[in-house]
Amino acid sequence: VGNTMGIVIEKAKYDELKAKYGEVTIQTIVKANEAGEIAIGYTNPTNNPTGLNFVISMLSYFDAGNPMSFEATTDFSRFQSAVSQVSFDTTQMKNAVENGALDAFVMEYQAFSSDKSLSNFEFMPFGTRHDNPLYAVGTLSETELEVRPPFFDGFDGRKGDITDIVNARPLGIFGDSVTTDHISPAGAIKPTAPAGQFLSAQGVERRDFNTYGSRRGNDLVMARGTFANVRIKNLLTAGVEGGYTLYFGSSPVSAPDTEIAAPCGTPTFIYDAGMAYLKDGVSTIIIGGEDYGMGSSRDWAAKGTNLLGVKAVITKSFERIHRSNLIGMGVLPLNFANPADYDRVKDLKDVRFSIIGLNNDIAPRSTATLLVQPTGGEPFELPLIVRLDTPIEKEYFRAGGILQYVLTQYC
Repeated sequence: VGNTMGIVIEKAKYDELKAKYGEVTIQTIVKANEAGEIAIGYTNPTNNPTGLNFVISMLSYFDAGNPMSFEATTDFSRFQSAVSQVSFDTTQMKNAVENGALDAFVMEYQAFSSDKSLSNFEFMPFGTRHDNPLYAVGTLSETELEVRPPFFDGFDGRKGDITDIVNARPLGIFGDSVTTDHISPAGAIKPTAPAGQFLSAQGVERRDFNTYGSRRGNDLVMARGTFANVRIKNLLTAGVEGGYTLYFGSSPVSAPDTEIAAPCGTPTFIYDAGMAYLKDGVSTIIIGGEDYGMGSSRDWAAKGTNLLGVKAVITKSFERIHRSNLIGMGVLPLNFANPADYDRVKDLKDVRFSIIGLNNDIAPRSTATLLVQPTGGEPFELPLIVRLDTPIEKEYFRAGGILQYVLTQYC
């Protein structure tokens, strides 16, 4: 439900509601008294820190009478109609908060027309929910009431340069037929996986984890869910299914939730390795087999890859839409010029890769060179095809992605 409003309620009424209705999570109860003040249903801030359920309230609804009870998801139009008739004095409200007459004010979404704007109204914290980093609270001038995904971090409105990728580590080496659901699963969130651990740390009960698909609007969860399918097979951790890899660096990383025998490197989750490599300033790549990215055209399979810091994906072949989506997220797709060369790298572990021959002047489907440097072994080179298939795809990639490209047209 969109266009919901926050909560302005006297503490006594809050306590009264809690005693009368208990833990109301789906039903929303709205009751007006003779003074035009309202009592509202609520969601317990401790038990529902992610806001899966939310409070809907009205201000100064002058229709004293029987309680109005309805399902927010089904009867919202009736509630919205009532809200449209609300009128109040924001200065009076602000003074009431400052004088302590009102216990709290939290804005979820602004549902007022311009003549009823709360742009000068200061927010006050409500319960423990808003200590949660999934949300931000403060004055309207200080926050957008959301945690901003990092897709535009470092973007200055100008196109970047296409340059070589040097000394990259493999975050994953996968076989044939890796689907977008392998890359960004939509199913249940495993409690011991990075996303499950993250939700638990925010106070979310296991029963409320739901699925990756239900949380696809939250990059903090979805980044942790990238390559987290319980059936994905990373050849870096051969013999083990799930979102694990080997990390070669000095940063601390979380231990995996299963035993992994590793001849070298440190076993960890793919998400944790990706974040550690970003901290180390080390580029990462993904290597795959035939039909990489097959299945549904799931946008998070490309967005999550971007958020893990992956610079390039090298495969025998791509599913058409996923290749395009990778470019749209600023991740470079490449193919082995000779698909058999995949077999020369698929079993390597402690290895660095450099992609040489990338520059601003590359033509569609240009060739590049993969320099493979195994630790303790002889380096060798393999030819690649850069899968920027059209001039506009090169421009998207050079800008850092399709969204950044659009902005460069106006900066």
